[in-house]
Amino acid sequence: MEDILSSLQEVVVESPVDVITRQIQSLIADKRLQPGDKLPSERKLAERFGVGRTYVRDAIRKLEFYGVLRTHPQSGTVVSSLTYDDLKRIVNELLEAHKSLNHLSNQEKQALRDLLDAINLKIK
Repeated sequence: MEDILSSLQEVVVESPVDVITRQIQSLIADKRLQPGDKLPSERKLAERFGVGRTYVRDAIRKLEFYGVLRTHPQSGTVVSSLTYDDLKRIVNELLEAHKSLNHLSNQEKQALRDLLDAINLKIK
């Protein structure tokens, strides 16, 4: 019985925000969204994803935090034109603030992983 239990893996459930974030990042990585391109409205994105606008808003905020998107009041959200050096500087600032990964919370570790994913998108 223990042998069977040890072969099972923990179920990881993704939040809608992470799924939306990954899909937008994928559009950028595939060059279907270019720097300066405008995203559809939150309402239209929420309808397409089949979720509430709050999830879309949170995903946009997350991508804004990493510098992937920029939101202009009354104008909408656009893909930013961050350079690799900009992203590298952000990572260095985060790492400098937390000298040791052992002191990071799970949420902070996930934020770093997301940031590194965003950097990888910019490198491709």
